Amino acid sequence: MKIRILLALAAIFCLTSCAAERPITQATVNQIRPGITTEADLVHAFGKPDTKAAVYQGKTTLAWFRSLGPAPTGYLPLVGQFAGGLDLDVQQLSVEIAGGRVASYTVYDSRGAVQSEKTLHGNPRLDPVQR
Repeated sequence: MKIRILLALAAIFCLTSCAAERPITQATVNQIRPGITTEADLVHAFGKPDTKAAVYQGKTTLAWFRSLGPAPTGYLPLVGQFAGGLDLDVQQLSVEIAGGRVASYTVYDSRGAVQSEKTLHGNPRLDPVQR
C-alpha cells in the first residue's frame, strides 16, 4: 500500500515538473518586434520575467530562463538515463527595453531549437542581426 502511494506521488511530481514552465518557442519569439513590442506584451507572451534590472539612461533589461526537464521516458528507472533522461533543455531570453518598447533581444537555446537576435534600426550598435 505504501509503495502505491509513493509511486503515485512520484508520478504526480514528474508530470507537474514537466508542465511547470512554458518553453520559449520560435513562434512566440517571432512576435517580438523591436520598436513596437512593449513590456506588457512580453509579460503576456512569456509570463513574469525572472530578472528585471535598470541598466542606464532609462533602459531596462528583462530576462526569462527556462530549464525544461527530460522527456517522460527519462523518468524510467535504469533505462531512462540511456533514453535521454539526463538531457535538459536550457533557454534564455534577454530583452532590452528603451522608451517603453523593445530595443533589442537575444534568445539562446541549448538544443539550438530557438536562436535569434534582433535590434532596433538606426543605431549602428543596434542593427538587426538574424542568426
